Formats: sequence, C-alpha cells, structure tokens
Amino acid sequence: MAGNTDNERGFYQLKTASIGVTIPLWRWNLFNLEAFTCPTGHEVSNIAATGVPTYRYRYFGDWPNLQLYNGSGAYHGSDLQMIFGSAEEITGLPNTPLENLVQKYMMRSWAAFAQNPARGLESLGWPQYDQDGEFGQFLFQFFLRLSVLDACSVSGFANYFPIHRTHSHAPGLRQPSRVARSTF
Repeated sequence: MAGNTDNERGFYQLKTASIGVTIPLWRWNLFNLEAFTCPTGHEVSNIAATGVPTYRYRYFGDWPNLQLYNGSGAYHGSDLQMIFGSAEEITGLPNTPLENLVQKYMMRSWAAFAQNPARGLESLGWPQYDQDGEFGQFLFQFFLRLSVLDACSVSGFANYFPIHRTHSHAPGLRQPSRVARSTF
C-alpha cells in the first residue's frame, strides 16, 4: 500500500511563508508531482509489475481541526492523524462526525492491510492496483472528490498546468487512472 495526500505542499508552504519566500502555485504543483504523486505512482507500478498485490490511495481530507491555515487542505502528514486517531489529542479540537467516520474507516483499512497485506484490503472494497487493466491504474481515494485523474497522466498533468500545456506530452506520462471511491 502506498499513497499521498492531495496537497502535500500545504505543509511546506507554511515553512516558506515563515521565512518570507513566495513560490508561484505552478511551482508548488510541480513540487507535488515530482516529490510525491509521480514517485508514488512509479513505485506502485514497479511493485505491481512483480505480481505482488499492490494498493494505492490518495487522501483528500480537509478537516477544521487539522487545518494549518485557511486553504492548507490535505497536506503532507495530515493522513497520519486519521490512521492513528490522534487529531483531537494533537489539536485539542473535536473531530467532526464525518471525520470520525473517515478516521474509523482508515484505521480499519490500515489494520486490514497489516493483518493480510495481500488480500486484507479487498474485504473493504479496495481494488488492487492494475497497471495494465482495461481502465488503467486503480486509485483508491479517501474523502470528498468527485473525480480524480492521475496527475502523472497526460490529461492530469495538463490539468495541473493549464497555462503550460506544452508539458502534457512529456515522456513517461500515463493515461488517466480509474478511481474507486470509499464507502462508509
């Protein structure tokens, strides 16, 4: 199992702002892709190619008690509070009812994976990552996104960089991912 949050940069933007550095959004988007999204995709693709059951997720949770600042989104490490159930203890603020449901589901998912890495997640509806499937790769998402493209895909990359569409033909980019949504 491997994954990343939707806005990994949110954590790092806090640091750059604290030292007075301003970085354009398109560079932050590139940082997300180069440091998190694409390496995760490449790694799960390599593992799946060996025949090992592989699962990929992307976390989108943006909870009031976990926001670093307005707009921080699902930043680097914010998924860990859900996996370990520690958001309320860390922030001193209560979880929302929906946050509790997502937290419970994520905790069950990680426990199922720990108990049976090859098949434990299937009982919770997780599809295995399939790099050669009819619909491309599988991506399991946590919380509130209607549609997602693998940002390393041609169309996903172009969506991250609408002004820089010349990048959409970069070598090694894959076709859009199929997305499975979590149910609680």
